[in-house]
Amino acid sequence: METKKEINNFLKKLIYKNKAPKNYTKIDILKFKKFDSMSVFKLLLKIESKYMIKISDNELFSNKFKKFSNLVKLIEKKIYETKKK
Repeated sequence: METKKEINNFLKKLIYKNKAPKNYTKIDILKFKKFDSMSVFKLLLKIESKYMIKISDNELFSNKFKKFSNLVKLIEKKIYETKKK
């Protein structure tokens, strides 16, 4: 099972391309200057593909997806739920 650190590193590469600001865990991902709707869609596909999870529309447009740290928690939860089934 993926650890929080592994998920964190994967997302940091995807979102910030290894140039993450110091406070990257608190930044609103959807307002990040390099993100547009296509970028969000690609991010979602990569996350779902890598972790074999499904993120619902409600989750995508909630606070769970906005902040980096919340997204890590959401992925962890989804992985756990998927493994449980």
